[in-house]
Amino acid sequence: MVKLLITMSYVLASISVVGQINAPKPPIPGTFQPKSPSQSYAPSTSSNYQPKNNPANKINQQQNNNSKQAMGYSTPVTPDNVKTNFYKNPLTAKKEQSEIDKILVELDQMKVRDKRIHFNTPSFSSIYPETKNYYSAYDELLNMANGKSPINIGKAAFLVENAFDENKGSYEEFDKMLNHIVLFCKQYMIHNGYDTTSNLAKNMMLFRFFSDTLELNGKNHFPITYDFDDYMGYKDWRKMFITKLLNTNSGQCHSMPLLYKALAQRMGAEAYISFSPKHTYIQFREGNKFYNLELTNGMLITEDLIFESGFIKTETIRSGIYMDTLSNQQTVAYMIQDLAQGYGIKFGNDGFVIEALNKSMEYFPNSIHGMMLKSNYYTGLLNQYLYEIETRYKEKPNPQQLKEKYPIVYETYLQRNAMYDMIDNTGYEPISTQQYEAWLKSIGEEKNRQEHLKEKEQLFNIMKIKKD
Repeated sequence: MVKLLITMSYVLASISVVGQINAPKPPIPGTFQPKSPSQSYAPSTSSNYQPKNNPANKINQQQNNNSKQAMGYSTPVTPDNVKTNFYKNPLTAKKEQSEIDKILVELDQMKVRDKRIHFNTPSFSSIYPETKNYYSAYDELLNMANGKSPINIGKAAFLVENAFDENKGSYEEFDKMLNHIVLFCKQYMIHNGYDTTSNLAKNMMLFRFFSDTLELNGKNHFPITYDFDDYMGYKDWRKMFITKLLNTNSGQCHSMPLLYKALAQRMGAEAYISFSPKHTYIQFREGNKFYNLELTNGMLITEDLIFESGFIKTETIRSGIYMDTLSNQQTVAYMIQDLAQGYGIKFGNDGFVIEALNKSMEYFPNSIHGMMLKSNYYTGLLNQYLYEIETRYKEKPNPQQLKEKYPIVYETYLQRNAMYDMIDNTGYEPISTQQYEAWLKSIGEEKNRQEHLKEKEQLFNIMKIKKD
């Protein structure tokens, strides 16, 4: 957010998503025609309007509310709330309730022969006791996000990872490892004449810890390498973890920037997590200029090089999904999204996932990572409903039929389309794995490496020390 406010006009004039995110794949169930992510959704107004004093209208609302509560539905942030007028005349209200009760009895009798489904998505907490680890981690993360407890980026990352590992890890040991790195960096700065109060010097020290071979008191530290094997975590979600990075000295564009941010906070350095298409990197500020640290290959890179991916447009800058700087609060919200994603991978999606995502978006509303996860959630839920309808009743309803016969399913359909619209409006375009890997490889080209060395030397000149 800091970067967006300072450089918005400059970036838009100079143009010549969190770690790595995959675009949702909408279902095509039979004759049902879903909306593709590239389309725009225009909500229609129902022509079958019912007056508010119609008992059937209240029955539908009551049934919908019951079904929503059973499936873990939570009201989205953006839609307007529906205002209901209540009768003030007790006799009228009593008569109306009597009519409602009669109709409800008839509806119960019709359920045997009616093709209506009582939709419900069970909570996995009743199946997997390990889900309690996620609920406790969520509570701690939420307290950081809402200010009830101090923000600790390292601990936030540990909570997310340890929930997936069923609380088998030790935060004390994790904390010691981070503090040991901080101590090494501080001692190295003192030994080599770095200004330990300078934000630039702190960031250059951390950058060198990730990218250079360093020697201190007869001991060598070797640079952190990029792990090309399963860097998306498709086979093993733990590949995304800081704990994995610390144990192997190798990581990828999710774990490396997150570790950097955690260490920067402990060193009192100002540094920010930022996103580009399918990628995460670090920014820090020196004076009025922001510098971009590409940790996967240990280089300082220019904004022009980030734009060269071809998937950053004016709209993506304006919406803040790319190249903006995350505050500490937004970083914790990003961790909540990681928590929800890990839960879905480990157990499956239920009410916990959408609750966590909705809450995280309150603190980080322009998160493309959160938007994608919510889109995937509603797409998967709609798939499940349509499969159930087709399997049980051999029906392949179109949207209008969903609206008439399956209001809860239709509501999910609208929620999914709303998320597609939100993503469309950011200017987001999907980037393939091949395109991403080609862009990542291009960063290491000789011309870019020479630019990196030049900029690195300039920063050391600003620090007024000679690079050892």
